[in-house]
Amino acid sequence: MNGNGFVGPGGNVVFTDEAGRSYILYHAVNLSSPYFPGFVGTTARPVLLDALDWDSDGWPVTRGGFGPSDSTAPQPIPAAQPGAVSAYTAVFSSNDQPLAPIAALSDEFNASVLSSQWSFIHSTPAYQLTGGTYQVPTVGFDTTNAMAQVPLLAEAAPATDYVVETKLTLNLPASGAGDDFAQAGLLLYADDADYLRLDLFSNSDTRQIEFIKAETPPATGYPTWGSTDLGPPAIASRGIEAWLRIVKRTVDGLEAYTAYSSADGTNWVRGGTWTHHLGAAAKICLYAGNRSGFTAAFDYIHVSTLK
Repeated sequence: MNGNGFVGPGGNVVFTDEAGRSYILYHAVNLSSPYFPGFVGTTARPVLLDALDWDSDGWPVTRGGFGPSDSTAPQPIPAAQPGAVSAYTAVFSSNDQPLAPIAALSDEFNASVLSSQWSFIHSTPAYQLTGGTYQVPTVGFDTTNAMAQVPLLAEAAPATDYVVETKLTLNLPASGAGDDFAQAGLLLYADDADYLRLDLFSNSDTRQIEFIKAETPPATGYPTWGSTDLGPPAIASRGIEAWLRIVKRTVDGLEAYTAYSSADGTNWVRGGTWTHHLGAAAKICLYAGNRSGFTAAFDYIHVSTLK
């Protein structure tokens, strides 16, 4: 999912053509006509076909990592006959990179009190600044159904394109079920119904990272939120650890937000891209929620311009 006209790609079949090129046949939701006429809530999922490439780490990536194509130009067709040569040439995408730090919006959390850049939305949690981290207890409310009950540590987002990054440790056990959906993470906030959330959470015996878009539905029956997954977190001595990054850029007048995750702070996995309309008053926030009894520790917040 790359921020163009399709969301929710999946349901795939992989095949190899006569020239030895891999392709992925799949479906996705067309944002211009997401539902069958008269059946709002039942998604129409047209078929898509793109080349499947293999990156330098040996992982499969659709169309060189660019994801679903929505160009009106025809794509090179698979080679249908033995001896035929594919017309497709792989071009690989590269990850977004931060450029210049924005010092006024970044914080190492090394002081004994919060910087004046920060304020709280909804309420003030029982937080601590200790060991160079902002530590906050989880609350038993989820942003998707009880946002007003979730304390948010907030600062203004830049007016231009930017990169925001944090390192998070959540003191979940390394394995085991029973703490489902305890979570913490990074949140870009316009209001209680319109935001983006990149979080680390527990789901049965797994520890996952997800990227959620929540919005005021444009019509009755439309969903209020959707989710896509990213790479895995790390198992650390003090809990489950992840580096989280959101890149915001303006594309054809739309706000496009791409999520990244890392298990070591060096090697980043690019996730999906959501488009949204958070606006000029958007806030960068940190939160911990859904299930009480845990503590989230944020090592820093870094905000940079986009390379």
